[in-house]
Amino acid sequence: MDIDTIRASMDEASFSQEYENRFIGEEDSYFPYALLKQCVNPELANTHPDRTDLNYHIGVDFGRKKDMTAIVALENHTIAGKHIRKVSHIKLFRNTPFDQQLAHIRGLLANPLITQCRVDSSGMGLPLNEQLRDEFHSKISGITFTNDLKERLMVSLKLLFEQRAIEIPNDPQLITSLHLIQRKQTPGSHVQFDSPRTDTTGHSDLAWALALATYAAPQPSWHLA
Repeated sequence: MDIDTIRASMDEASFSQEYENRFIGEEDSYFPYALLKQCVNPELANTHPDRTDLNYHIGVDFGRKKDMTAIVALENHTIAGKHIRKVSHIKLFRNTPFDQQLAHIRGLLANPLITQCRVDSSGMGLPLNEQLRDEFHSKISGITFTNDLKERLMVSLKLLFEQRAIEIPNDPQLITSLHLIQRKQTPGSHVQFDSPRTDTTGHSDLAWALALATYAAPQPSWHLA
């Protein structure tokens, strides 16, 4: 396949990253690679929650037409008196019927070790969240993304990385999704968190699913309610 054909089949951000070695600079990223790498644990495996001595929290970011649905599960550990969250399960759905996505989520939520699931209930996520809530009741909490909530989620998630209170696997899509998040000042002096949409990471869907998973089990010092 010639390069022009490849370019025509990809969005500009993905093509620039994969074929021109052009990336969002460290000065533009809210999650620089150096910050992320200090929290990478290459021994973390992508498994279903199964440790009976732990409890788990899940974040689900439902995708629209151009995005992917992302699911992230966290194990909650206490190590030497410090609370550590470890990413134990990652799932991405692209161009997959919602009934198949819901079947996967239901399989996770049927596990009694899962104590809380935060679900993006914006747009198409609303009816899907309602379906899950009808079945799993208090395990499900719907979250509507607003600029204010996005800011609080990302600030709190960054604190976890800065405090090394979170461990992530060496997963390229998760790491890239986080690195693509940018903090921007809007003309009205408001803060906005966003990222370029790419073919490989969607709209940083895994980053938002991770943020929702950490929101499901907030630190006592967080004031996110």
